[in-house]
Amino acid sequence: FMLFRGQNEYHPICKPSLFRGLPDEDRIVIDRIKQIEFSDIISTHPIIQELTNQHFNIDYNAISQHYGFLTNMLDITSNKWTAAFFATTRFRNGKYEPVKENFKDGYGVIYKLKSGLDLSDYLDRIHPVGFQFLKCPSRQHAWGCILQENENFNDLPYFERVEFRHNLQASQWIYEMSYRQRRYFPQDYIAQLADNLRSTETISRKALEECHSFYYKDKPITFLTDICQRKRVYIEEIPSAHLDNNSEKKDWTEWCNFGRQELYSKKTIVYPISYSSGF
Repeated sequence: FMLFRGQNEYHPICKPSLFRGLPDEDRIVIDRIKQIEFSDIISTHPIIQELTNQHFNIDYNAISQHYGFLTNMLDITSNKWTAAFFATTRFRNGKYEPVKENFKDGYGVIYKLKSGLDLSDYLDRIHPVGFQFLKCPSRQHAWGCILQENENFNDLPYFERVEFRHNLQASQWIYEMSYRQRRYFPQDYIAQLADNLRSTETISRKALEECHSFYYKDKPITFLTDICQRKRVYIEEIPSAHLDNNSEKKDWTEWCNFGRQELYSKKTIVYPISYSSGF
């Protein structure tokens, strides 16, 4: 059992997306509402409902991280080649590409879980996402590491850092191994759903109220509605996005034929359903 994180350069301060850049409470509030909207929608998928009934903990916060929402998690992986891919490529013009020797300061970094640790020391903040039927996090062998706003990933006692010198030939080899990124970013209608929700100018009243009760129950509901008004995000009675019925049926057929058996054969650590990190 091992966990990794790959970066194409070393960041002295390494924080989750929610805490990067200048603080913007309005932006955080809107993204939290949309993240809850996303979680509510995918929770209706029959496969997720089955997994929930079988006492799998579905960590919607970690899933949302892998679909581009702002969260208090950093991506980590149980697969060294996934970490190597992200350590030797960069995202530009909508896709990943291998990096050259002169990229940034010429060095990338791989974080590796230290050996000899007691699982109980860090499992309160490290959460599994795949294997599961969702293609993107499953292909990336995805996990998530929770950090607080004032924490730096580099200061955590659980990981050691290994720096390496970039080499174009090696970067290209790893890129080709990933089938030119298709291994880690397969066609996924859930990803399109997440993109639609992040770009939409509407949110549902249910998601707004859930966000209020979970994050801001000490504030009046008008705290959220005023932010929506400032950001020109409109509140509707039903979500503006939904699961694609045809894709959902296809998922269920694949799940019944071989997906269920594959998932159960690969599971390692399964948290009880009572454990939850929230949204």
